Amino acid sequence: MPVDLSQRENDRAAMLEAIYQTADGLTSTGVKPHDIPTAMGQARLDAALDWLTGERLIEPHDLAGGYTITQRGINEAERRARQQPTPSSSQPAVASAESVLILTQTERRSAEIALREIDLAEIESKLDDADDRAEFLADRESLTAQLRSPRPKRDAVMSLLKGVGKFAVATGSTVAGAAISKALGLT
Repeated sequence: MPVDLSQRENDRAAMLEAIYQTADGLTSTGVKPHDIPTAMGQARLDAALDWLTGERLIEPHDLAGGYTITQRGINEAERRARQQPTPSSSQPAVASAESVLILTQTERRSAEIALREIDLAEIESKLDDADDRAEFLADRESLTAQLRSPRPKRDAVMSLLKGVGKFAVATGSTVAGAAISKALGLT
């Protein structure tokens, strides 16, 4: 099968953009590219990641397949963003910024399982401070609303899970803490 150079270039650019967007342009944020919804298959994804690593635009972050974007990668992603017009609908959808911001089905299921495993009423009852209780209830309601949404926002869900987790730890709920850590991909 002949090599399609333009497809490879598109895959590389799309994956760099997706990692940049997911990491919010930060070199300290680990990203798992295999969890980013894309239209490219595993072989093309791996090839793009290998090339980006070889060019030192990204680097391995952990043993679980995570990567961090390098300062060089950030500069390249921002340079490309300034140079390229908005993609037209005729271009292949590989990994758009919108798809990166949406929770994957796996992430959604993990968050839903975490919420089912957590005794939210117990955590609420152990919060003595009225402001803490109000913040916990707001996080819980927002998280539930995000998960009911047809397109839950990844950043919002992850942030809300961390907020609920903070209260779970503060009230000594180890089951809740473990469920949330698993949903956040920390275990």
